[in-house]
Amino acid sequence: MKKVLMALGVKGFLVLFIVFVIAVFSFQNDDPITVRFFFWKLIEIPKLYLVLASTLLGIILGILITFKFRKS
Repeated sequence: MKKVLMALGVKGFLVLFIVFVIAVFSFQNDDPITVRFFFWKLIEIPKLYLVLASTLLGIILGILITFKFRKS
């Protein structure tokens, strides 16, 4: 176990920990919710999909912004 943690480093361990927390939170919140935007009732989906989609969108945007600033 120590070898795995040493190979991952601090960043890798934090990433795995965050992924684990998001996964546990998501799978415990599978109740359907209604997504509303101002006056519109858009869709009814499980919280699981909303949390995962929001997390993935945040990760993708973070990566894109990081690459943009690295090139400048």
